[in-house]
Amino acid sequence: MVQPDDLLLFAAILASLGVAAIRAYIPDLQATLGFAGPPFGHYFSLAALGLGLLALDEARKALVRCWPSGLLARMV
Repeated sequence: MVQPDDLLLFAAILASLGVAAIRAYIPDLQATLGFAGPPFGHYFSLAALGLGLLALDEARKALVRCWPSGLLARMV
């Protein structure tokens, strides 16, 4: 079941993506503010960062399930 806090998180993600898209892809705004869109290769590093964070979080959850009274479980 989706909690209300999760819905706010999804709304924040969509708002952040919208601001990033507006900043990066509207040519008139780029010319006015004096910046350019990101190079295509930068998207790969962002995707790798996201996948890395996802993998670390899943590993943390697996370790907490294996050792529920361990040090990692008490830190959370």
